[in-house]
Amino acid sequence: GTRYIDRIDNPKSEAMQSWIRTRDEPAHWPCTVHGIKEYPSITQALEHMTASEVIEDFNTSSDFEDVVKDLEKAEERGAPDEELMDLKAKIQAMKDEGKEGFGKQSITRNFLFKRLPPVLIFNLQRVQYCPMRGIPIKINSRFEFEQKLNLTQFMVAKSAQDRGAKQQGGKEQAAKDPKYEKGEPIYHLHSVIVHSGYSQVGHYVAYIRPSARSRSNGEEEWFKFDDDKVTPVPAYDAVDANFGGEGFGGARGGGLLGSASRLKSAYMLIYIKESFLPLMDGGDGAKDGETFAVWQHIKESLKDSLSSNGPNLPQAMTVLLPDGQGILTAAHQGQNGADSDKPANQPNGFPASSESLPLRGAQVSVSVPDPDNATVKDMIDILLEQAHQFGHDVLPPPRAQFIAIALPDEFLVESDVEETEEYKPAMALCVTQCRNHHISNIHDASHPLSQVETTYLLRLEWFDANPHAYRVPVCHCSPASNSFRWHGDPFLVAVYKGEKVGSVRKRIATWLSVDSEEIAEWEMMWYNNQQNFPCEDEDEELVWNPALLQRFSLVLVRDPDPDGPGPRDFWAPSPAHIQQQRSGIRIQTD
Repeated sequence: GTRYIDRIDNPKSEAMQSWIRTRDEPAHWPCTVHGIKEYPSITQALEHMTASEVIEDFNTSSDFEDVVKDLEKAEERGAPDEELMDLKAKIQAMKDEGKEGFGKQSITRNFLFKRLPPVLIFNLQRVQYCPMRGIPIKINSRFEFEQKLNLTQFMVAKSAQDRGAKQQGGKEQAAKDPKYEKGEPIYHLHSVIVHSGYSQVGHYVAYIRPSARSRSNGEEEWFKFDDDKVTPVPAYDAVDANFGGEGFGGARGGGLLGSASRLKSAYMLIYIKESFLPLMDGGDGAKDGETFAVWQHIKESLKDSLSSNGPNLPQAMTVLLPDGQGILTAAHQGQNGADSDKPANQPNGFPASSESLPLRGAQVSVSVPDPDNATVKDMIDILLEQAHQFGHDVLPPPRAQFIAIALPDEFLVESDVEETEEYKPAMALCVTQCRNHHISNIHDASHPLSQVETTYLLRLEWFDANPHAYRVPVCHCSPASNSFRWHGDPFLVAVYKGEKVGSVRKRIATWLSVDSEEIAEWEMMWYNNQQNFPCEDEDEELVWNPALLQRFSLVLVRDPDPDGPGPRDFWAPSPAHIQQQRSGIRIQTD
């Protein structure tokens, strides 16, 4: 619960100094935290919430006056003598104890927590009404929250003792609930619920630390729950990356995207009391029945669900091939697997598609059996076989086109060859997830298929599997007022160990079929939603730190193509959408 504590401001006597009035109220959970824009962290917001408030002309005699009025009313209605005697005794006791009050005074009021639960939930108020626009808007201001929160300073007992306050009626005799009283008010972050988007539309994910134990390297174990996809993530992704706020440049930062506003921020925090952490794992002193026994419950629920539903059903997936254009499905062929009407003027004998996505790669729809136990390689094998049946074998790009220019000496030494022409790339296929003009994920062949998000488009991409050949996602943006606009079709480019910025520019120019003069005018930078590193020195090594590849994309700042794809083109097409486009296909192999 919570407690309000009133004291006379600037008391002029010991009697006034000893005057105190408290009022307890039931707790309201979750605890709503206001002042997201004004206060940079949850600790400072709580300090503001519990800060002293001065109230002018407060009647300090109101409690005594209320009892006097009760006596007068009782006498008027002819109350029994016993009731009158009790009221008179109460009035006399208040006089004897100096609780008559001091009339109207300026008082100082504090709001403090009396007791806190084992699981403490904070709701960050990130939505406010905008009178100019007439709609609620989301507050994306940076708001930090600690992984370990000590709330001692916000509790009644410690604050009252530190300030010399005297509990009304002596030692407090309130009933105590062991669940609330166990341990100091020190809490550890357990879950972060995050909203991405705007006040009217967006997406929710949760980051959860399910165990009090840490990994072998000492880091806390966090998982990201994104719809039905659960993946392990570092603590930075679960905590720091969800503070919200503006993007920033960093040590090598600055540039066009330095002030990009983040639309992703935490809006609900769940903390667990330190004394209850051992119960998360059901050990370290936990008694029978004294655990967070949700894990076994979930396991049993899933077990019952799987047993009732029987074997896994096949999953339909739509994937873009590395090249081609149009829709590639079995519906184009006759029952014998051959098209009876093959126009001579179309590659592979298929008629032209009237509607083709403005994205590189022919769409192939496949059915993957037992998706819960399949890997990305299983899906790739099915894709390659189906494309082969349509006469469109998925072959690696020509070596000259893939490498395009001379390789750096450092890489050649690592590969034990002397000339670029002697090097043979270890070509392999991966699956990229294309989302809103970005490559949001790269899935290797061994990746579980059940962890692949199918809401957005997937594409097969060739890459060099040499450990010193980096696969770098590239996307496009253009300047906009105080921000930027994403556009174009993202792709993977091979960058080799020791390769310079200028060399990679030339390879990208070959990939995009633009001349070197045009691409020289484009700004190039490493970017994520926290910071960006401009690539201005043509003789500087592009991948100066391999850790860049884990969190950053390579961005080309250029004018948009009016015929390029829009954000909607990156959604995985529905079966109805595919059916509308099954009138034909046009494969481009050159």
